[in-house]
Amino acid sequence: MKAINEFFNCSDDVANILKSAADAVLLQNNSDEIRHIKQRLKEIDKARNDFINLIATGACASDSLDDEFARLYDEEEKLNQKLLSLKAQTDTSQNELADEIKAEITD
Repeated sequence: MKAINEFFNCSDDVANILKSAADAVLLQNNSDEIRHIKQRLKEIDKARNDFINLIATGACASDSLDDEFARLYDEEEKLNQKLLSLKAQTDTSQNELADEIKAEITD
């Protein structure tokens, strides 16, 4: 009986520990994809800067890279949307999980 009373007295602490563990799992699930997207966004930025340098040095005509700039812009927009979606999904999942854990402990 004493153990049960102690459990209920520290239920908020238990909920926080469980939430932290669950958060780590949720973050890991999306972190690989988020890291990949961030890396690709850096690569796109570098490619765009390289194209600008080519144009600035006269190595390429500005209109010759229009299609490449458009392709990079489209990919960048899609990746930024996906990144925002993954971050929002992780936040939502964390909040839902925290609510479920608290509900289970306090029931």
